[in-house]
Amino acid sequence: FSIKVFKKHLKIFMFKIFKITKKRVIKKRSKKNSEHKKYYKDAKLLVIKIIEDLKKENHKINLLTFNKIFIKNQKTRWGSCSSAKNLNFNYKILFLPYDLAEYLVVHELCHLEHMNHSKDYWNLVEYVLPNYKMSHKRLKNINLNQLNQNTVYTDDLV
Repeated sequence: FSIKVFKKHLKIFMFKIFKITKKRVIKKRSKKNSEHKKYYKDAKLLVIKIIEDLKKENHKINLLTFNKIFIKNQKTRWGSCSSAKNLNFNYKILFLPYDLAEYLVVHELCHLEHMNHSKDYWNLVEYVLPNYKMSHKRLKNINLNQLNQNTVYTDDLV
């Protein structure tokens, strides 16, 4: 048994292991994505409802225009706003109390005006939601990875 033959067989063996491992990872991901897809429509409807409610209450929100709303399965983010004026939200927004979901939407909508967390940005957030600081603190205490449809949300800060 020569070293050349051994190396050739080792490469084939390693390739097969890599292929099997890759398939397992894909299967695990698809399981998580199915949960996301299950709640996608409801999460999007919630975000749209919150935006419509905010537009009725606040004229400054009417001036902020966005392109599209996307619902995603992000591991570490509640939401984001792109330079293309797309609003992105985690599908787990659906499992939050309404006031925290509203804060998230306001937070991202205000990024349409200010793409940073400057003083002007926070002033705009405060104009739209005067009690935003409490919501911000409460949201920071929620572990995104542990939140799901079976989670009973308890608020220790109130």
